[in-house]
Amino acid sequence: MLLPSKKSKIRVNLTPLIDVVFILLIFFMLVSSFSQWRELPLEISQAVTVTQNQPTISFVVLHSAKRISLNKQTIALEKLLQTLQVHIATDAKHQIILGAEEGVALQQLITLLEKLKTIATDNVSLAKHEVSSTNAD
Repeated sequence: MLLPSKKSKIRVNLTPLIDVVFILLIFFMLVSSFSQWRELPLEISQAVTVTQNQPTISFVVLHSAKRISLNKQTIALEKLLQTLQVHIATDAKHQIILGAEEGVALQQLITLLEKLKTIATDNVSLAKHEVSSTNAD
């Protein structure tokens, strides 16, 4: 005669599994970057020889002392923007080349570049080599 055996129910405890899932969720949330990256199109200027058919060029240099020069003359930001607007109005192909001294913060350079892009969308380029204080003034 067989006696009925008691079968014990196997219970799976889901609490540790849920803990692991939450830890993984927190890990991926901390590792992921939710900031939006913006793309800024830049053209690096090349050596230019001026001829009759080529546009006029303005050289803008951002110095480490937060001062700006236009064609080796110190100028205020508002005056710079006004002057370049006049140049663009008279010559649609007027080129603006932006350079920076060593030690200039990248954010300052990008801010000035964006302001120049509002004036001349396609005519602004960034200088390839860094500008030293001896050849900037």
